[in-house]
Amino acid sequence: MICNDVEPQINGDISGRLLSADDHNPVAYATIIDVSSYENGTTSDKNGKFFLVFRNASNTSVKLKISCIGYQDTIVSVSTRDGKKLEVLLQKRAYALPEVTIRGESMAEHIIGIPGGTILKNKNGELTGLIPSNSAGFSCGVFIKIPGKKVGVLKSIEYFILSRGKPEAPFMLRFLKAKEPVLPNRMYTEDMFTDLMKEPIVTSGQSGWNTVSLLDYNISLPHNELFILFTPLESGDEYKWMDNGKEWYGMVLGRYEKKRVRGLYWAIRAKGTYSYDDTPFRQNITPAIVLNYLSE
Repeated sequence: MICNDVEPQINGDISGRLLSADDHNPVAYATIIDVSSYENGTTSDKNGKFFLVFRNASNTSVKLKISCIGYQDTIVSVSTRDGKKLEVLLQKRAYALPEVTIRGESMAEHIIGIPGGTILKNKNGELTGLIPSNSAGFSCGVFIKIPGKKVGVLKSIEYFILSRGKPEAPFMLRFLKAKEPVLPNRMYTEDMFTDLMKEPIVTSGQSGWNTVSLLDYNISLPHNELFILFTPLESGDEYKWMDNGKEWYGMVLGRYEKKRVRGLYWAIRAKGTYSYDDTPFRQNITPAIVLNYLSE
């Protein structure tokens, strides 16, 4: 359901607020992407407000896809020239996520990745990382192959942030499992995956190694495969930065110096699709991430 309240705005700008249809409380940290071109995207703030700037205002009509954990995906059509402020009511989505019981000594700890691992440097001695995020719905992460099919729970995730960019920028952690086995170097749409969490983890970090404890979230261990995405939360120009004439957003994840780390692959979300890379050219691009989990 959409309510339009006319307010004067500059052509090419769209702003609005996301509310829960049940109680009209703000829906924070939802993703809003222009699926007409996949060239613009943002996230709602803690008050459910969002703001999009369209560099090409000649595209007078766009379709915005609004996604948030716990709510049904919503697509709205809107003009970039009407100067309207949107109010979008999102319908809650029912989840049936399995509960995981941790039975103390019966659970063993497992680690995928290299705790405190060395980060790759370029020829100038500078630490290097993955491609940064931008405002077109692009974000990086990791695809993890988990050995065996055991019952378990995620314990913690560690990740390295470069000093380059905006290391203090907030972001959302998403944990996704595929509904069926996925192959490398292929693009999969959102409906291929299931969120392992009822609510997102919103956090921020600092340059160097960071740790987020996951036990309180009771995230069940998926069988064999797991996507973990680091999605930036846009807050206007505060966390934007320029590099080689291009505009980027938020923090930059580091890369291991070791070219291949068993079980870890570079993953991306781009233009509404998900994939992980295992081509020979990309095999030395391994995200500096450590996953700790408990299983029987």
